[in-house]
Amino acid sequence: MQGMFTMKVAVVYHFWPHYRYSVLRELDRDPDVDFHFFADFQDYVDKGVKPLTTHDTPIYRLRCVRLMRNWMWQRGVIRLCRRGDYDAFILLGDPHYLATWIGLVILRARRKPAWLWTHGWTEEDAGTPRGLVRLAFYRLAYGLMLYGHYAKNYGIARGLRPDRLQVVHNSISHVLPVEPDASPSPDRDDVGETAPFRLIFVGRVTSRSRLDLALLAMKQLEISGCRCRLTIVGQGPAKPDLMRQSVLLGVDVSFVDETYDATELFTLFRDADCGVSPGGVGLFAILCLAHGVPLVTHGDWSGQRPEFESVVEGRTGLLFERDNVVDLARAIAEAVPLSRCPETEIQCRQQVGRLFSPDFQANAISFAVRAGRADDLWFAAGNERKWQST
Repeated sequence: MQGMFTMKVAVVYHFWPHYRYSVLRELDRDPDVDFHFFADFQDYVDKGVKPLTTHDTPIYRLRCVRLMRNWMWQRGVIRLCRRGDYDAFILLGDPHYLATWIGLVILRARRKPAWLWTHGWTEEDAGTPRGLVRLAFYRLAYGLMLYGHYAKNYGIARGLRPDRLQVVHNSISHVLPVEPDASPSPDRDDVGETAPFRLIFVGRVTSRSRLDLALLAMKQLEISGCRCRLTIVGQGPAKPDLMRQSVLLGVDVSFVDETYDATELFTLFRDADCGVSPGGVGLFAILCLAHGVPLVTHGDWSGQRPEFESVVEGRTGLLFERDNVVDLARAIAEAVPLSRCPETEIQCRQQVGRLFSPDFQANAISFAVRAGRADDLWFAAGNERKWQST
């Protein structure tokens, strides 16, 4: 890194997931902020996420210890917050990490800004014990870096300051680079009315994925004359049941082992017309759109993850009524002409490039710590680093 830094910031996570590679790289390249990264090197909670094991940027180890169930202790966090010579801190916003509570109190006493990097709210929890604990945890922080606007609006409704709630969205790394304004892929041709509509799902295969609904919708569409083919990429406890269900229904489903390889994923998405995630969607939404593929998922915020905000109805995908097979079949049928529109691929990639890329995420994080405030409208307008010269 070149130039004189104006700030020094510590970023503390439980472990860095593999998909954080690019955003760490962008933060490390920041010409004005000297980011230092801290984390353990493995996933002790077993969330099924591959840890980031190699990176050009130094990652200082703070070991996590499981106490009971999902409650954790991260060694070194308190010492870092007490003695760390940093202008600001960004901490994992998970209240299960008990050392973070103490660290937030210490940083408040030291008058050091402490931001929590967190999903925020993904469901309504007002008045519940879990909700009260979460709100108390968030109130200890200077501000929150959130994955989506639904969470920000919910936080405002709970009394948190809007100018301390910065939406940074989410991003992934394992995508072959494509310019956001690139022309549609020559491989995505109209294959004719008789060819099956090619659906894809990539992720952990669990009961929460509700892929059983997708198979039922495919059967319904087949009866009405619309043939579909679904490729499920990933492992998980629900996979055997889905294999049996696909045979019983007689629908066209293929199962592929999980992969993080960018070339393999590119090939899989090149042969897909539309993504489908009936039980809610996370990073798979960004993965679809980054490859120029629209997505079908449900529109109930309380059962979604923040990344579903990338789905713009009729432009980058379609939404259906949660748990409604008939409406899911309707959305898939409407996705057929949408996927064959040349503009759809461009709009999908533009959506990721504008708001769900490592570059945007790093810029939004850097803005928040330097400005000491949130300003989502500035970034929505595409200004990025221009604020520095105003």
